[in-house]
Amino acid sequence: MISKLDAIDLLDVYGELLTERQREILSLYYEEDFSYTEISEELEISRAAAMDSVHRA
Repeated sequence: MISKLDAIDLLDVYGELLTERQREILSLYYEEDFSYTEISEELEISRAAAMDSVHRA
């Protein structure tokens, strides 16, 4: 598992390769420390969709 600090650094470097939605989800997860449930409620998506987006991105 990647550390949150490493993930934030990678997001800064490679974020432009992701879709805006992927960047938004990763920002909520890593920078704002939202849970999958909180992301799903904030963006009105399923918890599974939030988790899949974090893992794929």
